[in-house]
Amino acid sequence: MKASVDVSIVGFGLAGAAIAWALHERGLRLRVFDANLDGASSKVAAGLITPVTGKKLKPESNFLELRKGAVAHYRSIERLTGLPCLFERPALRMLESERELAALDRTTETPLELMQQGDTSDWSGFRTLGPALLMPLAARLDTRAYLDASWQALSESHEMLHTTPDDIAGPVVWCCGFRESLVDRAPKLQWRPAKGEIVLIHADRLRLPGTLHARGIWITPDSDGQFLAGATYSWDVLDGHPTKEAREQLRRTLDAVLETPYTITRQRAGVRPIVQGRKPVIGRLTPSPTQWIFNGLGSKGSLYAPGLCEFLAEQIVNDREVPARFDYRHRIDDP
Repeated sequence: MKASVDVSIVGFGLAGAAIAWALHERGLRLRVFDANLDGASSKVAAGLITPVTGKKLKPESNFLELRKGAVAHYRSIERLTGLPCLFERPALRMLESERELAALDRTTETPLELMQQGDTSDWSGFRTLGPALLMPLAARLDTRAYLDASWQALSESHEMLHTTPDDIAGPVVWCCGFRESLVDRAPKLQWRPAKGEIVLIHADRLRLPGTLHARGIWITPDSDGQFLAGATYSWDVLDGHPTKEAREQLRRTLDAVLETPYTITRQRAGVRPIVQGRKPVIGRLTPSPTQWIFNGLGSKGSLYAPGLCEFLAEQIVNDREVPARFDYRHRIDDP
């Protein structure tokens, strides 16, 4: 093992990979630990990048800026590794609930590039449940492909270890996902991790040029005739083990949404690292001047990670302040 490194990174999900790339580009020597622990969410995630979420149809704050940075980052990794991981595909959302329909009347000021009346002529194999909204700038990151390609590429210049560190000397960035809630490094953060389960389905007659959102689930193309569908939320048992209850829940919803036959071929589970307020947390862990946290990406890691890692890298390298809305020091309650 190399004795001289500038920064250690613990965890190699979307947060760990993004900050590793940012520090690599600034010339730092890295030691990265990732033990592929049960329940890690990044390799299970669908990697959806969506401008409008929630029943209020409220656009994601700073979506265009965040998306621009994310696309630039993922495309750079594709060029470096030669492996595709980002798919810029629209999303179509079917509206049903009274709350959603009421919110539709208040979206006149939303830019058309984020949301517009949906044309479903190229989409088929599902039931038209209500008015459709099209999100042209949606996208999907193949998180497994991105993480595997990043690990392999960074291994050429840095120490990449599939293990859990016993003790770490020197500067370290903690990117431990939901497991950060089980230790006392950031004791004042209010955690709300949620287990999510998804399924892979085969449906020959389903035609989706992008991601379909309906009845509270999404369905997105994965490969020829294959689609990912999800996701469930549960807060009781936080592990990476798929459950029969989640499978049946997804099956019932898929039966209500799809009008074409399908079969479930695989099921996966992971735990989303959610902090109260549902915003990511980055920055220096007080009182330590050489320990940082990058966590709380929840279900929006593919969108947030590339932009936030730049703020964090600048703090690590040049001691610059990170935006207050994400800064760990501003996210904890006063004692």
